[in-house]
Amino acid sequence: MKNTLQESSLSRILQHIESNRTFAVISAFRGYNPMNGWQLDYPELIDLEEDERDKIIKELDEDAHEELKIELRKIYNFGAIEQGSGYEKVDEKSFFIPNISYDRAFYFANKYKQQSILWKDNNFFGIIYTLNFIDSETGIEHKEHEKGIEFERQIKDGVITFNPEVLKYAYSQLFRGNTNQKKKFAFNIKENYCIFEKCIYDRWTTMAKAQIKDGLNKYKNIFTNEVIVDSKDDKENLKESNNNWRKQFK
Repeated sequence: MKNTLQESSLSRILQHIESNRTFAVISAFRGYNPMNGWQLDYPELIDLEEDERDKIIKELDEDAHEELKIELRKIYNFGAIEQGSGYEKVDEKSFFIPNISYDRAFYFANKYKQQSILWKDNNFFGIIYTLNFIDSETGIEHKEHEKGIEFERQIKDGVITFNPEVLKYAYSQLFRGNTNQKKKFAFNIKENYCIFEKCIYDRWTTMAKAQIKDGLNKYKNIFTNEVIVDSKDDKENLKESNNNWRKQFK
C-alpha cells in the first residue's frame, strides 16, 4: 500500500469539487500577524529588526509545513496535493487533502493554529473559520465553525478562474506539472457573494464586503470593476446591505 504525498493535475481538483467527496485545503504557515502570528508563541520576535524577524518566521513556517507533511504521510494512503497559496498578497504553502473528515480537518487547523480552512462537503464549499479572532483590518469578529465566503461547485457554472484581478486577492498553484497545470487559479465565488476593494488616498487594496470604516468612500467589485460606493452618503446603505449579507451565516 502506497503511503505517499503526491503532486496532481488540476483536473483531479476539479473532479473533487463536483463529486460527493470531501476535501480541505489547510496550511501550517502563520506568518506575523496579530491573530495567529508566530510572535504570539515567541514574543521576542517583536523586538527584532524586520529582516531578521522575517527570516526566522520563514523558517518557522517551513518547519511547520514539513511537520504537517510528515503527519499526512503517516495518516493517509491516498496522497495529498502540496501546493502554493496566496491570500491578500501573503504567499504560503498548503495541502489539498481529499476525503478528509471535518473533525480531522479541524484537528489539523487547531494544531497549527490556523485562522481558517477551505472546506468542501455535500452541503458547503467555502471558507470555515477555525479560530476565534477579530480581524485587525475590518474589525469583524469571527468564531470557530463560522462559515465565510462560499464557492461555486458546478463545473458548468465555472468553478475556477484565472482572472488576474481575482488572483491578486487569493490564489492556489500546483508545484508540478505542465505550464497550464502550474498556472495560478482561484475558486469562483457564488453569485450572492462579493469581494470588494477599498480606496484609500487613491491606493486600491483588497477587502471583504462587510468592512465599513470612516473615511472610506469607494468600493470596487474586483470581478467587474464596478464602483459600489462613490460617496459617504451611500455608506449607510452599504452597511445595511452588509448586515443582511452576514445574517445568512448566523
